Amino acid sequence: MKKANHSGCWLIPTQPHCVEARRSALPKDKNGYDDGVNAILGTAGTFTPFNQIQSIYNSASSSATVSSDLGTLNFDSGLQVALVTNVQAGSAGSASPSAGAFPTLSATGAGQAVQNLLYGGTFLAQTLVPLILAQRKKPDAANAIILNVDWVNKGGVDIQNFKSGTNVSTTAPPVHVSSQLEAYFQYNSTHSSNDPNGFNFTGAVFVGGSYGYDYMSHGYAREYGFGNNVTNGIGQASVGIQINDVVRVAFSRAFGPSQTYVDSTSMDKMTLNSFKAWSLGIAYQQKSSASK
Repeated sequence: MKKANHSGCWLIPTQPHCVEARRSALPKDKNGYDDGVNAILGTAGTFTPFNQIQSIYNSASSSATVSSDLGTLNFDSGLQVALVTNVQAGSAGSASPSAGAFPTLSATGAGQAVQNLLYGGTFLAQTLVPLILAQRKKPDAANAIILNVDWVNKGGVDIQNFKSGTNVSTTAPPVHVSSQLEAYFQYNSTHSSNDPNGFNFTGAVFVGGSYGYDYMSHGYAREYGFGNNVTNGIGQASVGIQINDVVRVAFSRAFGPSQTYVDSTSMDKMTLNSFKAWSLGIAYQQKSSASK
């Protein structure tokens, strides 16, 4: 094996030395991936069931999105393929019927529809293609700085209804498709005090986000106030901390289209951008085998 290039490399096209840049000296898991890279990529071997579970509370929807990677395939090139489920946990509020061109929604129901759109539907398949991995020091060393850029594609369906009451007609199953670039800077702020080599970092801070375009089915767009805007730019900016490559805590704000609907409480026409609300997310991912 060639000596790993820890200064970074471009992964377009995939090159063997770039793959090796994702591997380094000890500690490693059983597949050769070092703990720091597992923390960045969210991997823990070739196949990982329930690799990551997260809960994201959003102020516009007044509810949490509970998400889980049901199964993740991790390839040597850094490519990931995952089956993911997202469930909105919370009341959609009441929706009284209203005649007219605009759907009747509660404010929380409108916010829940936005969260569902942002994260790709109730059930989805996701591919992550690594584009750039640039790093100063080893990924699991103290004071390491890492830039990771990925291309993320999602395709899913939605089986949840974010209306209640009598006006609940939906076109099922709505379809969501998106393609986005995702980029993060990570700085390892601390590491184990009893480890002079700086391995097994215990704390890191990160900042970054994603932006791209989505397609939603026409039925979903009509029923949740997006009108004829079935293709939109969507994204999210996040800042947070990572603890010992297991727990991530992030504050996020999204970007996307506005909704126009009839408020089910006041019965007034509302134009609102629920994407701009703040979210708090807590994610748990499996620890790589070398650290168990």
